[in-house]
Amino acid sequence: MKINSCGLRTIGILSAGLLTFLLATALVFSWLVNRQLRDYEIYAYNQNAPGSYAQLKGYDIHFQLFGSPTSDPGEIPVMLIHGFASSGLEYSRLAPLLADHHSLIIPDLLGFGYSQRLKQPNPALSHRGQAALLKDLLETLGVQQVDVVGASYGGGIAAQFALDYPERVRQLVFIDAEVFGEASNRAYIAYLPLGLNRALTWYALGGGPIAQKLVELSCHDVLACERAGELSRARESITRIQGNTDALIAFSQTPRDQRIPNDLANIAQPSLVVWGERDEILPENYAPRLANILNASLQWIPEAGHTPHIERSELVAALLLDFLSQ
Repeated sequence: MKINSCGLRTIGILSAGLLTFLLATALVFSWLVNRQLRDYEIYAYNQNAPGSYAQLKGYDIHFQLFGSPTSDPGEIPVMLIHGFASSGLEYSRLAPLLADHHSLIIPDLLGFGYSQRLKQPNPALSHRGQAALLKDLLETLGVQQVDVVGASYGGGIAAQFALDYPERVRQLVFIDAEVFGEASNRAYIAYLPLGLNRALTWYALGGGPIAQKLVELSCHDVLACERAGELSRARESITRIQGNTDALIAFSQTPRDQRIPNDLANIAQPSLVVWGERDEILPENYAPRLANILNASLQWIPEAGHTPHIERSELVAALLLDFLSQ
């Protein structure tokens, strides 16, 4: 079928009109969300923080302690590293179950939780940079060696820490760990023009409705997560910290500078992989893949999604205590 010049002109006009409409819609969306952000992100990062602060490499890093990590030279404390866009408060259920047996160090990674926000890309936000800050935190606390537990994105930081500072790590636990490059899939949003990067980052990763849906998707046992209502409130509070959206963009624009997954096989410490059987965030085959690379034991958590340490905290605690006692 031939299309005459009049038809082509009509198609061109319609296409231009559609593009104009889409651009106008995007601009209105961007303007509305960015305006809302001014009234949403209103709290200082250290406001109502539940723990303490250490200044490391010029940054304020928030952390919580359970017990006295240096009181017994023969004891190995446990450092718990949280997931992406979260805080150490995601261990609010697990920590009390471990604290009767181990001293705990629960940091908030730079740019997350109650730690300082950065508004520009910075090497300190990379895996290597975060691992270096954790090393400095241990030095500040006078702790020589730890067992490390990392969940989701925190599992990637745990792996980087073990690779960069192997003398600091005795054993490792990976909980639904993000170690195969998934974080890079978020980066494109950070480069959108016309304020859309801020609007969509808030919408999808910060305090917006899609971000809330992703949190819900992390849980298979929705009732268990709802019973942990303090975790939802804690997450909402950190999304309202001043500059939180800009910090997420800065994180996304920062080059990864990571040794994972390429160097995972170089991790020599005894490791345990814990994985929710109903994880809908990461592919199921990642669990045996990681366990095989590390020559680690794999423990599946039934009726749990991406956050088994929240949904099935008692079972996860029992597995961790058994492993860490070895």
